[in-house]
Amino acid sequence: LALYRPAALIYLLLTAHAGIAQFFPALVLGLWKKNIIDKNAVLAGMITGMLVVVYCTVFGSPYGVYEGFYGLVANVLVITVWTLLKRH
Repeated sequence: LALYRPAALIYLLLTAHAGIAQFFPALVLGLWKKNIIDKNAVLAGMITGMLVVVYCTVFGSPYGVYEGFYGLVANVLVITVWTLLKRH
């Protein structure tokens, strides 16, 4: 793959990085303070983040920004909204 299409290898690595980046909010919030978020909020955020990454990958990323960034923003928003709605 790397000999015939080097750009495809880079694309695969960037896509994998976007998926791994979805674990970051759960890791930071989980280590920061105990019981600040629950597992359902994290799961919903990660699924939403990956769906946004897939959407941006297929249909193009607005403004040329990396797809993982949009997924990360969506992930954090879903976790925040879920947690705030559950508390009230």
